[in-house]
Amino acid sequence: MPKVPILMPQLGDSIAEATVLRLLAAPGDTVEADQEIFEVETNKATMGVTTMCGGILSDMFIKEGDSVVVGACMAMIEATDEEIERSGATPAGEDNQPSLPASP
Repeated sequence: MPKVPILMPQLGDSIAEATVLRLLAAPGDTVEADQEIFEVETNKATMGVTTMCGGILSDMFIKEGDSVVVGACMAMIEATDEEIERSGATPAGEDNQPSLPASP
């Protein structure tokens, strides 16, 4: 099954990174499209990170307290081809491997 990366979103023009406050899902959990699975905090706000598509949360590269740069891969979702097509998500592939989070 293809995997779709969950990337740290750009939370504001001047925001380069955020700190993971809470993990709201764990590897092996079934998730829905647009489900909030992480809570992150910047120096300006606390926000949720949501999924692009539904599937099974297969890999998690972060833990609570980690600092994550914008664009870093936080986790992966195993999704069906149909779910990927329906949501417009981009599966990870050899040409677009996401970067891992910054080390604390």
